[in-house]
Amino acid sequence: MAGQQPARAALLGALGAAAASPSLPALAFETYKDPSGAWEFKYATGLQKSESKLWSYFLRDLIEPLESVGVRVSETKRKSLDEIGDATEVGKRLLADSVPNGAPSEIISATTQYDREGRRQDIIEYAYQWKFDDNMAKQLGRKRFQLHNKALVMIERKKQFLVQASVEEPRWAISGDLLCTALDTFKLNA
Repeated sequence: MAGQQPARAALLGALGAAAASPSLPALAFETYKDPSGAWEFKYATGLQKSESKLWSYFLRDLIEPLESVGVRVSETKRKSLDEIGDATEVGKRLLADSVPNGAPSEIISATTQYDREGRRQDIIEYAYQWKFDDNMAKQLGRKRFQLHNKALVMIERKKQFLVQASVEEPRWAISGDLLCTALDTFKLNA
């Protein structure tokens, strides 16, 4: 019994210290609304807006440079994703457009879902391997990376919408779901 007293005192002391320390900030989300009012989505607080030639709206993590969320809106003559084919075919086209030539890549999953208004949305999860530019390689001390991506693709109002979350593969389990909030909450406004 005497040997249990110090352990109990240590446990109670640790609980007291934990109770006295300030609580961690609650996980919060911000909403971005396109200036035209056509679309919006939610994203995790902490991502920073960055300029990008490829994305209509682009957010990235300043500490983990490969963690990002991007939205690309482009004009199209297509009336629906049906003109491209099933979700797997949409995924193949997405990889052809977004993965560097010669990069090993794979489609992890390709599914179709419908929003509340019945509009088709394809969800494509894919990964590819590539190399950092020389400056980034020096900064990080390595030359290669594997990027895990999940994208929502839809066509509406003569526009193609692509919402994509990207995370380096080893961090997908940590950050993937959090960044995919953008896909889960993306909606077109009436």
